Amino acid sequence: MDVKDIRLQNMLYLIKTETNGDQTLFSEKVDLQPAEISQIKNKSSKRNIGPKVARRIEAAFDKPKYWLDKDHSGNFYDLHAHSLSAHSQIGVVNVWDSSTPLSDNEVEVPYYMEVELAAGSGFDAMTEVKGPTLRFNKGFLRRKGVAIENAACVKVSGNSMEPRLNSGDVVAIDRGNTKIVDGDTYAINHDGLLRIKRLYLLPGGGLRINSFNSEEYPDENLSAKERELVKVIGRVFHSISDW
Repeated sequence: MDVKDIRLQNMLYLIKTETNGDQTLFSEKVDLQPAEISQIKNKSSKRNIGPKVARRIEAAFDKPKYWLDKDHSGNFYDLHAHSLSAHSQIGVVNVWDSSTPLSDNEVEVPYYMEVELAAGSGFDAMTEVKGPTLRFNKGFLRRKGVAIENAACVKVSGNSMEPRLNSGDVVAIDRGNTKIVDGDTYAINHDGLLRIKRLYLLPGGGLRINSFNSEEYPDENLSAKERELVKVIGRVFHSISDW
């Protein structure tokens, strides 16, 4: 087995032994979403456990650093039902559709797959094309300080925020948090264009719009007058590319 398979096997073992098979509880402990855990488990998905998440899982369950990267199967008991050989059977256990009831710890958050913004307006007045709702753990939202009714997800478009965010990634935003803090990432309506950018305040009421991919997308320094065309929709508090 390579390291991604070993990490998966160890994660499945932790879900079974540490949270009694409760994937929602496991996701809360490791500060991920149930949907992200399902994607990792799904055989057809390309999602794997990266080093960043592996270290987070180890810390959450008081395991030594790099524990998740080592094969402990010789010490596992009653693991056959959760082994890689059974992966095709268990990979879809936590996939849901619109008819699947929410657990007491979950809330559905709207996912806007495509949006067109009218100039000067925010989320309330946009043309929306909703995809399937995404499920978030209530405890996760509380820790992030996000009111349930203010949470929403949008799809990233383009490469201006690479390598932090890639085109097609999904970000969760807090529509109740529109106050600009230098260096934080926000969803903005810039004269009718939905953009995901880092923002910085400038003297005199101006605004600097920054992209992670600054070589291709230099900073945009707006005057106070030009800033009037920018409406902050909400602060990005989570991304589903954060592996």
